[in-house]
Order: sequence, then C-alpha cells, then structure tokens
Amino acid sequence: MAYLMKTQGIKWENGFEFMRSKRPIVNPNMSFIAQLVTFNKRLYSADFDSINTNPRVFAVCSLQVEQPKVIVCKMIMENLYHRANQKALDPRGVFVVQGQHKIYIWIGSELSPANE
Repeated sequence: MAYLMKTQGIKWENGFEFMRSKRPIVNPNMSFIAQLVTFNKRLYSADFDSINTNPRVFAVCSLQVEQPKVIVCKMIMENLYHRANQKALDPRGVFVVQGQHKIYIWIGSELSPANE
C-alpha cells in the first residue's frame, strides 16, 4: 500500500479501498495503519513538518544477544519533547538524532564534533 501511495500518488483512504476491492481479506493491524497514515501526511500535507516538530531519535543498540556486535538503529517511539515535559537521553547510550535539516550523532553526554 505504501508503494502505491508513493509511486502512484494514491492517498491512504483511496489506497485502502483499492486494496479491499482487489482482495477483500485485507486487514492491516493498527500499528501498520498508523504508519501508513503518518506516511500519507508526510507525502501530501504541506504543513506536516510544522505539525511534527519533534526530531526523530534512534537508539543505537545490539539486535540479538547471540550476535552482540550486530547493531541497529531502533526508533524511539515516545515523544522526547512536548512543550514543558522534557525527557533526557541516557548518557550511557549512543543515539542518532534526525533534525529537519541535519543528522546528529549523540555519544554519551556529548554531541559528536563531526556534526558541528
């Protein structure tokens, strides 16, 4: 469905109805629907960036106990900043912070000098 939205210019509602017309058993779970709705907003809403002011934050962590050297970036789903309620990143961790125009690497309690 996301492929159709991106390549064919189909909006979420129309894409869902199209998929249902071709295959009535289509029943995406709520998490996937939320991702598709957000993707739709990113594609078709002119003011999406002004609505979504939170940066995207990814924790860099090991994927499996069996392979601790294989690492991935896992998106932190909760809002880290919402008006007066600020949260801090764990100073023991490594994070990738995607701003509107730049990507920062946050190691421990310091921002990497390569990003300045």
